[in-house]
Amino acid sequence: MTSSSTAAFDYVVGRRYLHAKSGLPVTLRYIGPLPPSGASSSSSPIWLGIEYDDVSRGKHSGTYEGVQVFATRVEGAGSFVKLAGRPLVEGLGFGQAVAERYGVDLSALGVAAAQAESSRAASGGQTSGTADDVKLGDSSIIIEAPNMDGVRRRVGQLGRIRQMGLDGMWVSHLDGAVGRAVLEQLGGLGTLNMSRNLFSTWADIAEIANALPALRELVLHGSRIDRTENDGDVSVPHVLELDIGACDMSWSDAVHAASHFPKLDALHASANPLAMCTPAPTLKIQHLSLSHCPIREWEQLVLGPGSIPTLKWMDISFVPLSTIPPRPAEYDASAFPSIKSITWFGARIDAADLDALDAWTAGRLRAVRITFGSAAHDGSGADDERAAKVHRRDAIARLSGVEHVNGTPVTPTERRDAEVAYVAAAEQSGSAQTWRRPAAAATLGSRMIAVTLHSGEDIVDFKVLPSSRVSVLRKKMERRAGRAGTLWTARPEGDAWERASELEDEAEVGWWVSDGDHLVFA
Repeated sequence: MTSSSTAAFDYVVGRRYLHAKSGLPVTLRYIGPLPPSGASSSSSPIWLGIEYDDVSRGKHSGTYEGVQVFATRVEGAGSFVKLAGRPLVEGLGFGQAVAERYGVDLSALGVAAAQAESSRAASGGQTSGTADDVKLGDSSIIIEAPNMDGVRRRVGQLGRIRQMGLDGMWVSHLDGAVGRAVLEQLGGLGTLNMSRNLFSTWADIAEIANALPALRELVLHGSRIDRTENDGDVSVPHVLELDIGACDMSWSDAVHAASHFPKLDALHASANPLAMCTPAPTLKIQHLSLSHCPIREWEQLVLGPGSIPTLKWMDISFVPLSTIPPRPAEYDASAFPSIKSITWFGARIDAADLDALDAWTAGRLRAVRITFGSAAHDGSGADDERAAKVHRRDAIARLSGVEHVNGTPVTPTERRDAEVAYVAAAEQSGSAQTWRRPAAAATLGSRMIAVTLHSGEDIVDFKVLPSSRVSVLRKKMERRAGRAGTLWTARPEGDAWERASELEDEAEVGWWVSDGDHLVFA
């Protein structure tokens, strides 16, 4: 057996490594000869089929001369590397990564220095000198630093750390006694960020997370974790918040990931290629982020997030969805049964789509953060400020139950003014029924009251919001009659209606009249 074939047995298909030359993360998908040689022999070179995290570095999708040798998760991300020496190296162990990031002297934790050096060597790195040596940056220069051991001991107070960041350390495993010794010192750790790691399975992650009793937030942004047959028994019961953004996950993958955390409250799955959704009624999360996901159809949000019975807050910022269809009349309004808040920056929908949003959520929304297009993000000054005011007014008028818009409470005066502007825009466009989406007829329209106005022989029926000012209704009648006048409550006198009390311009219409009442214009 050649040295290359011996080295092949050190690699495991499905595990993640760093490319030795480029330092880029890859997943090993294949070990063996290339076609057409077929079976391996002593004379057949061994190749490693890899999948790059960065698809731009790939050359194919696991094919060689038209033969499919291995499958890639992402099309075009595959490549072959000849097995010569160590073309792939393992990432850091958890304990060693903590030691390097936080200046911890592992010997102070009762771990043999030889074990630490062995773990470091296995990861393809270099030793960093003795306890009193310091390596200068990325150079090869090592200087002697007296009493450095004491400094490391003081810095390495792991028990005091509440938030730990190992982002980009390419942690790949729990390194035996080293890792366990470090974990024992992290009893108070509440947040662990292991973004851009080399973990291959959820079992690898659970081994670390379950050894941290105070852990509540786990960040795995930029990971590539495959589903395996052994995932069913993996459970991390104490983590409440999980970030799996930019992990190249489908909706099904994200739901599967969340299933390992039975008490999960918040799931951040932003920047994943999850365009198609399926029902997920078993999820019990209250917060969900899908920002920057390629969701183009509102129905997909209804099918997936809309089926989560406990979901209260959803972030769909910068999704390419451009319209919300009217809710079908036969639909039972069971989608988003607990929804209270939506964040939607960079929304591509029209303001009129908010009527449909209100219908789909059955008026349950109490808070929204929304900007349309790039209006609130391009920094163009006064135009942005005006646009923000218009967006706020539209949200207030069209979302029947909203109480906070973009972080600010909605006042009664704001709601009244927004609804008046809404009606004015509807009339300018023809009628409220044609200007607004039909699905919204049961929202704002249901709060309007019918009023009959008498002006001499002329009798006119109006619909008006109770919160509108009397002056708005008066001006409408003046335009119709072609003359100035005032509005009065009316009392019947035989077949006619006579003036009773003059209405004050600044008062609300609803203060004076109810649905079906008569007024006199004189």
